Amino acid sequence: MVTPPGVTPPPAVTGPLERLPAREVPKPPAQPPKVRVLRPVMAETPGIIRAGEIRIRLPDIEPLGVDAQCRGRDGREWPCGAQALAALRAFAGGRGVQCFLPADAQEGNFAIPCRLGKTDVATWLVRQGWAKPAADRRDLAEAEAAARKEKRGMWQETPATTLAEPAPVE
Repeated sequence: MVTPPGVTPPPAVTGPLERLPAREVPKPPAQPPKVRVLRPVMAETPGIIRAGEIRIRLPDIEPLGVDAQCRGRDGREWPCGAQALAALRAFAGGRGVQCFLPADAQEGNFAIPCRLGKTDVATWLVRQGWAKPAADRRDLAEAEAAARKEKRGMWQETPATTLAEPAPVE
């Protein structure tokens, strides 16, 4: 073996060669969630939307159940859960909802924030009186207080016979 000048010669091999285990190739880092526009979107319940095989539970809220009943000032019950669902369908239907999904998500269940324009959908539900903030979301208390004061959604004194026009998207 010839070693060029200035290079240290390798150690002498005095026994059989031994193969070392292969090094584990590091996995590429997971892609951060990206905003994806989902359409068409269908509201399954006042807190769950679906776009194809992607099902999203809106986080940070306690929405009304579809079969929830509310009591008006006159003591009569009315189907506020069904109205909450209809209101969300009117708000989100036919529009592209932007959600923070993993880049490669094609199906599955997620609990992630979504928005229409600059309006967070979960916050909109609280502002309209169709959901309450989750216990750890004190920042939504003001939206709930406004809905109560303005007697929106579940806080109506008299049940609505028709749905109000959905609030415009910012």
